[in-house]
Amino acid sequence: MRPDQMRSLSQTLILSNDPANPNKLFRTALSAFNDRDFSGAFTAWSLLAEQNNPDVQNNLGLLYARGLGVTTNYKQAVNWFKSASFSGHALAQNNLGIMNYRGFGTERSYELAHMWLNISASNGNELGGSFRDIVAKKMSSADISKAQSMAR
Repeated sequence: MRPDQMRSLSQTLILSNDPANPNKLFRTALSAFNDRDFSGAFTAWSLLAEQNNPDVQNNLGLLYARGLGVTTNYKQAVNWFKSASFSGHALAQNNLGIMNYRGFGTERSYELAHMWLNISASNGNELGGSFRDIVAKKMSSADISKAQSMAR
């Protein structure tokens, strides 16, 4: 990014960071993301993250998980996915399940993966159900029962 573009983005972020209108800053971040300006998206979403917006938290998790605009950091990704997941964000629950399945940023746990994917599916995310079924093939019936109990 050229210095003049960076100044322009910084000015846009400052002008967009209106506490009365957080959607404007979210749209600025989304626009930056769509323009492949991942650092700009990260900066803008970071300003919104502490307002407990699960969409923002999930998006930050994705940036950290994929190393977009920031250094890849699976632990940070898991933390953001957890924050969004506890707010009922189905896609974040799916992402957290996958992180547990792969052991990225957390200890590998098929039970936790199954639990989060099951919760994601019950919240309307079809991928959660598909991934849950993949995880279940690696689990005993007792472990599946335990994961199902944990999801309740």
